[in-house]
Amino acid sequence: MTALAASWLPRGAIMPDRLEPQLATLAARWGEHWLTSGEASIASLCQDDWPGLQSTRWRALGCAAITLTPAAECAMASAMLGRPVVQQTLQPNDRALVERLADSCADDLLRRIASAVGDDPAEPVQTAPPELSGCSWWQLSLSRSRHLFRLALCEQSAVRLVKSALGLPRSRPVPGIRAALAGQALNLTLDLGRCAITLAELEDLGPGDLLILDRSTEAALDLLIDGQQSTLSGHLETNDGAASLILAPRK
Repeated sequence: MTALAASWLPRGAIMPDRLEPQLATLAARWGEHWLTSGEASIASLCQDDWPGLQSTRWRALGCAAITLTPAAECAMASAMLGRPVVQQTLQPNDRALVERLADSCADDLLRRIASAVGDDPAEPVQTAPPELSGCSWWQLSLSRSRHLFRLALCEQSAVRLVKSALGLPRSRPVPGIRAALAGQALNLTLDLGRCAITLAELEDLGPGDLLILDRSTEAALDLLIDGQQSTLSGHLETNDGAASLILAPRK
């Protein structure tokens, strides 16, 4: 198993309580299919509880891996057959049968996880120890008391499981540019004209002084929108002491 790191995601950002509901559902459906007694449950493990690499057999896909010890294989066979399977009493042929049962059962759970995270469930199951960096560890049990085996879930699979639980965002229609800008506030300025004076002349200005602008009273006045010249111009009219602006295309 190759643990694909999501570089944008800080290590440990996905907490076990975010993953447990999806994994619990997968484990429960898997248990209903394979186990004749008890209900399959799952719980997260601390890093100190990781199994030793030398004491286990491995069943692995790209999304997850399962560790199988002789005791775990016997526990799985007991749950599948509905009768006790004692490790110390097994003959070589019995031992091989128990291993095949455990492998089939474990492989099916791996394929269910692969389907849930969008991987190909038909990939061949590997027996080599996987790359464990970034994996989270989980304990599969019967009714939360009788341990079956441990499962390692790679980081990328954890990300996909959490995202699948979020669902698709509600889509909203994107309005056209005209509708989107309809409520945009604008500042309109009427350019009456300009004149150039010195700072000394500005300081001498007072009530009653006249400024000569560069525009006649009959000329069209420029309309500025947010300080930028528009394609419109106009002229002022007064009616009962109120001024109004008559707009026209700027020439």
